[in-house]
Amino acid sequence: MFCPPCPAALAHVWNAFARLGARRASGFGASPISFLEIESFQRLTGLRFMSLEIRLIEELDDLYRKIMSEKAE
Repeated sequence: MFCPPCPAALAHVWNAFARLGARRASGFGASPISFLEIESFQRLTGLRFMSLEIRLIEELDDLYRKIMSEKAE
């Protein structure tokens, strides 16, 4: 599967998603990254995301969980 490189302008969003995802709760499948976790991440790191960037994190998370669910089947 071909994956194009991450645009430099969005690298901070990808890095935030990766950091949040590495600490996600798990059980019967991967839990979604919550708004509370994103809010805490922003507070603790000093980063501030625009609403579009939060939406990108949500979409990356949705895609990740979909792929992981398909692999588990």
